[in-house]
Amino acid sequence: MSFEKDRTVRELFRAATHQDMTKRLRTAEDFERYGKIRKETHARIQAENQAFAREYDERMNEARQAVLRERTGYRLEHPSPPGMPHVSDTTALDKMADARVHRDHDARIDAIYKDETDQLNALREAIRERDAPTQAAKRAFGQSYERKGPTREN
Repeated sequence: MSFEKDRTVRELFRAATHQDMTKRLRTAEDFERYGKIRKETHARIQAENQAFAREYDERMNEARQAVLRERTGYRLEHPSPPGMPHVSDTTALDKMADARVHRDHDARIDAIYKDETDQLNALREAIRERDAPTQAAKRAFGQSYERKGPTREN
């Protein structure tokens, strides 16, 4: 699955999760907790995007150094295969570093959304437990269901 399709599926799943959650919310406390989760996630996403824009050059330098360390660690006695970028090729190095920086940024964003999903699942479970019938009610229903009334005989 391509990166864009994968991202689209995740966004659709997240939208469906939020739609399902809004149907389950019953009390003011539920709405408040849901709103707090959404605001916190939004704030964390904004902070990460701002940090990404602010620290992009620094992250690129670190990624270049990491790529250089990885690439120069493999010293073989024969030349590189054709088509493989050389370490001295700065455009190839910049492309690899840029891909790494964006991949790390996307991983941080995905981790934030995973935290949000975990919090929403905890809220959903709390709502389900609160709204579930008690064991006494289940037992009473089970006893009343098992009783057999008078039967008509022909």
